[in-house]
Amino acid sequence: MFNLHYKNCLTARCLLKKFKILFYVQSVLLCTYVIYSGLWALSPSPSDYRNLRALPLSQEIDTRVKAMDLIKFLSSSSLGENWQVSGIDVNRQLNGKDIRNIFNVLSSADRQEEKRTPSNSGLGDQRYISASASCSLRNIETIQAIYKVSDVNCKQIFAGDQNATSYATRRIKKTKKQLLSNEFYLNLSENCENFKAQRGYVLCPLHSEEEHFPIAFSLLVYKDIEMVERLLRLIYRPQNYYCVHVDKKAEPGFLSAISAISQCFQNVFIAPERVDVQWGTFSVLEPEFVCMKELWRYKKWKYFINLTGQEFPLKTNWELVQILKAYRGANDIEGTVKRVKKSKWTSKPPFNLTAVKGSVHIAANRDFVDFILHNKQIKTILAWVNTSRIPDETLFATLNHNPQLGIRGTYRGVPETENSTSLVKPYLTRFKNWRGPPHDFPCAGHFYHGICILSTGDLPLLGSAKQMFANKFYLSEDSTVVSCLEELLFNRTRDETKGINQFNSNYYSQLGFVWNQVP
Repeated sequence: MFNLHYKNCLTARCLLKKFKILFYVQSVLLCTYVIYSGLWALSPSPSDYRNLRALPLSQEIDTRVKAMDLIKFLSSSSLGENWQVSGIDVNRQLNGKDIRNIFNVLSSADRQEEKRTPSNSGLGDQRYISASASCSLRNIETIQAIYKVSDVNCKQIFAGDQNATSYATRRIKKTKKQLLSNEFYLNLSENCENFKAQRGYVLCPLHSEEEHFPIAFSLLVYKDIEMVERLLRLIYRPQNYYCVHVDKKAEPGFLSAISAISQCFQNVFIAPERVDVQWGTFSVLEPEFVCMKELWRYKKWKYFINLTGQEFPLKTNWELVQILKAYRGANDIEGTVKRVKKSKWTSKPPFNLTAVKGSVHIAANRDFVDFILHNKQIKTILAWVNTSRIPDETLFATLNHNPQLGIRGTYRGVPETENSTSLVKPYLTRFKNWRGPPHDFPCAGHFYHGICILSTGDLPLLGSAKQMFANKFYLSEDSTVVSCLEELLFNRTRDETKGINQFNSNYYSQLGFVWNQVP
């Protein structure tokens, strides 16, 4: 027998109202049960519960999954203070009677949920849970020990203390970190609740501004499972969306591990198409298109940010939201015409466009993504981009710096990115320390293919950087730099929940590419 009791329903009037609702739901069920029984045989098996949770749950396919998640939700969420679920094992095979009983309370639960959820909140399955102070503080207090670095003093390193930095550097050289394996993640993620708890995921929107400003991320990955998971862990919030593209060259064990992790989250999914990415070819862009297409189905995210598995955030999610809100729809995309080698393009751009060079890494609004996915001109533009020597450095930069295309948020000024101290056209999506001008930052690590592999000695620079993310890190060479960044950002996140951390976004709101954008 499946029993559901609402503790606060004690008056006769309340009970009568409840009886009327249940009578109405039962009547509806009599009409829908025949149809549902036919669909039952075609739907996935409940034994594949973890796989079902990983599906993007549309209204057409979510009937059975939603029912199962209702049981899980009511028995394990913060609503457990008000609801009791008894008499059913969520792990066993459900029969038709169980499902009917679940649906008796499904409508009521959804109505309660709608009170907490903004209309079209973004999660297609309508199971999004709003933030609460108690949830956020409880979550943060539970996981804060996971982010504490005990073997070095990160605070002193960020402050530029040479003794603390030298001590940490010596420890790194003497102690070889044993990286977590694919098998570790496969085993731990068999129990999703334990996985999220032990790895220290933030499971609530920690601020109302975050809750109502979802961000869509693409992650292009192919190796180093621990680095990828730690990146995901730090940027994860339940209101955001994450598309993970696993390169076709990736080892099967890596694919299995990242797939198992994704199945523990409703808003993290593996890209349905896998591309064999080759540097300097059009294949670098193809995974971005795949993820854009998948992410587009979720209607409420405000900005798209693309990442790789060797990058790490320099801002908390709340700080990212503050920056993106300050942009007021402007795209943050690198572009230059001065540093362009015209030999990179073998043909003239279509539609009288100016060819612009820039980075593949972007922070772009929905309209920019919409143009790439749906505009009639895009096929012609892509055909031209495909003739260039490095297509990924051409497409986004050219689209963002040709305002005649009419894409909202693109730049109307001179397409020339300046350094990060500029108030006109800096590039703040990514911190990259390239060898030579216009950067010329010191590199405490070493250069590889012209870019600095960031290390612990770079933390003072990273801690004060205005950029959102940094590239690039090798966890096998220096895990301390990543651990200290985790500790710094977690401490800021903790302070945000207490109203202590204050982030001034004035610099970002006054930038030239913000006030000189296509409206």
